[in-house]
Amino acid sequence: MCNYWGVKYYVFKDRLSENWTLEEALESRQPDSIKDHLSRGFKTKSEMCLYWGVKEYVFNDRIKDGWSLEEALEGKNPKTVVDHLGRKFDTEKDMCAYWGIKSYIFKDRIKDGWSLEEALTIPYKF
Repeated sequence: MCNYWGVKYYVFKDRLSENWTLEEALESRQPDSIKDHLSRGFKTKSEMCLYWGVKEYVFNDRIKDGWSLEEALEGKNPKTVVDHLGRKFDTEKDMCAYWGIKSYIFKDRIKDGWSLEEALTIPYKF
């Protein structure tokens, strides 16, 4: 059988001892070595990133920034900010820009006990 598949017997035995399936051991391909958050197996991280449509360097940066595997693959930013109407923003600065308020004024207002709605919607008077 090993001769037919072109695999040395000792390589075949090593693969089986490493829990490769019979098919994997004979076809000379590695078993799935990395799994995504849905337990789908991939040969490499690059293959997994390609499947999910995310560049590998982006995936790596997200993981380094503390994103979960799901967040890094699906592009769901765990640090999104939500305003009082439920709108989502990538950053607090983006949210403040949308509402036309400087972020330092917003932060001061929140620190002073203003509600989220008040801090975003009450115009700043000089």
